[in-house]
Amino acid sequence: MHFSFFAIQLQMTAVYLSSMLAKLGQLAWTEGTAFYYFSQDTVFGATGPTGPVVRALMRSEWGSPVVTWATLLIETALIAAPWVPSSALRFRLFVLVLMFHGTIAIALGLPTFGLVVAGMSVLALQPFEREVPHDYR
Repeated sequence: MHFSFFAIQLQMTAVYLSSMLAKLGQLAWTEGTAFYYFSQDTVFGATGPTGPVVRALMRSEWGSPVVTWATLLIETALIAAPWVPSSALRFRLFVLVLMFHGTIAIALGLPTFGLVVAGMSVLALQPFEREVPHDYR
């Protein structure tokens, strides 16, 4: 059972590490304009009732750089999240994951993506303080 959780923790680390490194290789992410371009996309951009609000925020002077770089910082924190020894801090990081991906799900209309990440996070960030039975009498 512990190996399964270890594998999920490893997967979470790999997903966020891969995502963050891929973003750092693109000019739009390093210069802080990536989220502006995503929000304007007609297929994956900000649509529905949140569209006008998100697009207005991205057109402001600091909107896109703050959101773009905050994304990189949050992903960097989440690379290490499964390995944090404090269950209280892991819980805070779990809340951060839910807020981060919940915001993405709402702003860009990706609810299933948000649910998948929430599920992965529940498993990857759960505490291991429980006693595992060694004997199945």
